Amino acid sequence: MRIPPRTRLLSFARTWLPEERPSLARRFGCSVLILAVALLAGQWLHPVVPDRLFSTIYPAVAVASIFCGVGSAIAVAGIGGALAVYLWIPPEHDWSSFETAVANLAVFWAMAGIIAALGHLVHLLLDELRTSEREAALRVGELHHRIQNVFNIVISAGRISAPNAASVDEFWKGLESRLMSLSQAQMLIVSPEDGADRNR
Repeated sequence: MRIPPRTRLLSFARTWLPEERPSLARRFGCSVLILAVALLAGQWLHPVVPDRLFSTIYPAVAVASIFCGVGSAIAVAGIGGALAVYLWIPPEHDWSSFETAVANLAVFWAMAGIIAALGHLVHLLLDELRTSEREAALRVGELHHRIQNVFNIVISAGRISAPNAASVDEFWKGLESRLMSLSQAQMLIVSPEDGADRNR
């Protein structure tokens, strides 16, 4: 059976995205690792495509936001953006063209903020999905328990009706009467207001 891509993506997200908020030390380590990889990749890529200044920092912000949280993404964006400008905008290793650096950083930080917010939204939606799945599992278990109870009551009603019935018709009438009473009692449990209105 072929698994739809959406199901595979959700399965991957449930498996790999952290359910609980990581500790401060883990978030710090995660941020440093992601930033180091992004800067090393940028150092290798920048001579090939020099006009793509933040091409490795954008994905780093997205990964940090999804795996480590929005705080880590902001840290990666802040430090990574400043280092990218310092390392790769001519003249390199110099802040002499301050206006250019500020303009580049402002645009980058605005876009990185959107990416961090989207990563945070992914986390919120996944948390909502996990909560909904847990609640659905609880409801299914409760429904199964209630259905079992109803079957047991029907069997008991049949056993009570059988000895007192002189014929099959009497048995069915007695059983039907008991089942109707059970149905009305169930309606009172589910929606007591309707039952109260009906009894007036």
